[in-house]
Amino acid sequence: MSFRPPKTLPILSIFHNGNIKRSRTALDLLKKRAPQKNGNDAYRIDVIDSQPPTIEQLRQVASFLPHQGKEESSWYSMVQHPDKLQDWSEIAQKIHEEPSLLTRPIVVDWSNGKAAINDNDIEQLINERVQTKD
Repeated sequence: MSFRPPKTLPILSIFHNGNIKRSRTALDLLKKRAPQKNGNDAYRIDVIDSQPPTIEQLRQVASFLPHQGKEESSWYSMVQHPDKLQDWSEIAQKIHEEPSLLTRPIVVDWSNGKAAINDNDIEQLINERVQTKD
């Protein structure tokens, strides 16, 4: 007789700030879309709101964001007021030191290697995860 370990759900993380309406809306959408018709959840939600992301997490998330033109563009979209920062290492350090500068919400699908910041991209990311049959 063979043993098959239980399947684990993919994780969608949200870098969240409950004081921001867009972030609350994204979290509500994540909660609403997780349950499936068969009674199972399509994914597990990991809400990251109290601890600042590590520099390695920031690098990973930036690599998952869609690039728009120059290579650093995903980094610049992650921080509020990026105009005074020169490169990704400065941005990562600044966000790590002052987590309130991190643009929120950011939703991350770790299994599919994707992240989204704007509302349309967040909805698309969730739709792709719900349709994915792992």
